[in-house]
Amino acid sequence: MTHSDPSITQLRRDPLPLKGRSALVTGASRRVGFGYAIARRLAALGASLFLHHHAPHDHAQPWGADPGGPQAVVDEVAQALADPDATVHHLGLDLADPNAPAQLIDTATVPSGTWTSWSATTRAAAATARSAHSTPRCSTPTGQSTPGR
Repeated sequence: MTHSDPSITQLRRDPLPLKGRSALVTGASRRVGFGYAIARRLAALGASLFLHHHAPHDHAQPWGADPGGPQAVVDEVAQALADPDATVHHLGLDLADPNAPAQLIDTATVPSGTWTSWSATTRAAAATARSAHSTPRCSTPTGQSTPGR
């Protein structure tokens, strides 16, 4: 990768503020994306993670998919785990499928603690919309833009 990630040491804090907590992070399919950055930070702060990805979406975009695929994302997030009891699980799903959100929640396991939920794609879209003083938008699989939630 050509970008420069913060080192794991730079990401960690002691004591671990998220030790015993678990987070579901959506949009974690590329090592240069928001989902990956958020997942690494949460892992370094002690959280267990369940990562959602949908690499076919990235393949169809001008930026392309991660060269190492979703497993490379998972492996690097796992390297950032600060709590020896923390885990990383993942699932690839197209959330445009009406059944996919329920499947994601049903599949995501919480090894311990309570959920801390982060949706990288939603939060990034909301931040972009706030900075542009417009309504949040979400892309559909066909590339059309629809109002965000």
